[in-house]
Amino acid sequence: MSKKYFAQLKKEEMNSEKVKEMRMTRIAESYRNGTLSLQEAATAAKVSIYEMMEFTEKHQIYPKELSDQEMEEHFKYAKKILRKD
Repeated sequence: MSKKYFAQLKKEEMNSEKVKEMRMTRIAESYRNGTLSLQEAATAAKVSIYEMMEFTEKHQIYPKELSDQEMEEHFKYAKKILRKD
């Protein structure tokens, strides 16, 4: 195999990593806005949840904080779907 072949292969790998990072950045914004969970963001970005966790931590991307009212609504919904009748 020639040096040119390996140089081309390396270039393709770098381009692939850049595309992956751009995709993760775009999708992580949906996680930050609260429209996707971390797992949903990882699935959409086609990476493992662990990779998405590392990415969001590295770039300091955190989900929005819920207000007290939003937290109460989530809690009520959770109780409703977990209630056994």
